Amino acid sequence: MSHNCKNFLLCCMDFRLQTAIINWLSVNGYTGDTDIILVPGSCKVVAENQEGCQAGLILDGIRLSYEKHGVRRFFLTMHEDCGAYGGQSAFVSAEAETSKHLTDMKKVRDFLKEKYPDAEVKSFRIKKSDDGWEFEEIAE
Repeated sequence: MSHNCKNFLLCCMDFRLQTAIINWLSVNGYTGDTDIILVPGSCKVVAENQEGCQAGLILDGIRLSYEKHGVRRFFLTMHEDCGAYGGQSAFVSAEAETSKHLTDMKKVRDFLKEKYPDAEVKSFRIKKSDDGWEFEEIAE
């Protein structure tokens, strides 16, 4: 019996995002076809120290997903007001917060593209909206 899936999602564990994540997976047809790792700060841990224990757990999950489940599409996410970064108040401006998140996602995206050249990597910023949270794809 085969147990493959096409996608992998790295997302922050923040409870505020749960409904948005579930909706995004469903609307895009990824439900039941996506391995998911939820960790504080999402890309932060891997971007800051790929040799660290926490990053090792994430990278091992990615490797297993790629090797054992045949994943060939990675979704990386970051969200506004992330507690792992100290929240919005840890930054001098919203632009500074966004810049840090984009820098960290790019580091992880570049790492994944080098390690898994046949895989697609997409990055998303999860932003607050009037209806809760929305996924915004980041162009490379």
